[in-house]
Amino acid sequence: MSSSANVPTMRTANGLTAYAFACGYLQSFCVDGTPDYYGTDADAVTLWLSGVWHVRYRVDGETTWLSFDTLTEARKAWASIRTYLKAKAKVNALTV
Repeated sequence: MSSSANVPTMRTANGLTAYAFACGYLQSFCVDGTPDYYGTDADAVTLWLSGVWHVRYRVDGETTWLSFDTLTEARKAWASIRTYLKAKAKVNALTV
């Protein structure tokens, strides 16, 4: 019988855990609902770990890449950008 107490958690209320990122998982948000940053040209933001924490986002076709020393800093940036992208999408929906 296996115990789930020894199985690492991959997700929290804030998104993926540090363990999940260490395993190579990416956390993405795309305005059009596409689950992968590379699967769309829509505005999007992605967070991942590769030596340091990376946040890459695309707004109106322009891509920006940020790096952070801690997951906390990267999560704050990712969340702020996601909030901006959601608000921008709502405004765009009203003006179409």
